[in-house]
Amino acid sequence: MNKYKSIWSLGLTPDVELIRTSVFVDEQGFAAVGVVFDELESSSLNIVLYENDVPIGTGRLVQENSTDFRIGRVAILSSRRKSGDGARLMSLMEEKAISLGARKILLSAQSHTLGFYKKCGYSIVSDEYVIHGCPHVDMEKDVG
Repeated sequence: MNKYKSIWSLGLTPDVELIRTSVFVDEQGFAAVGVVFDELESSSLNIVLYENDVPIGTGRLVQENSTDFRIGRVAILSSRRKSGDGARLMSLMEEKAISLGARKILLSAQSHTLGFYKKCGYSIVSDEYVIHGCPHVDMEKDVG
C-alpha cells in the first residue's frame, strides 16, 4: 500500500531543488538562477509530497497580503503525472493557505496546464502573456 506524506519548510530543501530542477530546468529548459529559483525563496513556504518516502512533487506558497496567497513552482515528476498527485498537492497547499488566513489563492499558470488548474477550481482572470518564452495566464480561486 502506498503511503503519502508531506513536509513543509521555509525556504529551499534538497528535495525541492531536485524536483524543480528535474521539471523546470531539465524538462522545460528554464534557467535555474533567477527563473526557477529566485529572491522569494527564503521567505516562501515550500511543500514536498512524498510517496513511500520518495519525493514526487513540490510547490511554493507566498503570502501576498493578509488574505491573498500565491501558489507557484508547482512541479510533479513526469513519471507521476496524471496519477492524482498534482491534485493531492494542490489540496494540501490550499489547506495550508486557508489555515494561514487565505480568502483568495492566486497563481500564474503555464497555458498548457490550464485544464489541470480548472479541474482544481481555478478561474482565468487575465489574458495570456509570456514569461521567459512560455505562455501563461493568471488564475484565482476564492476559498473564504
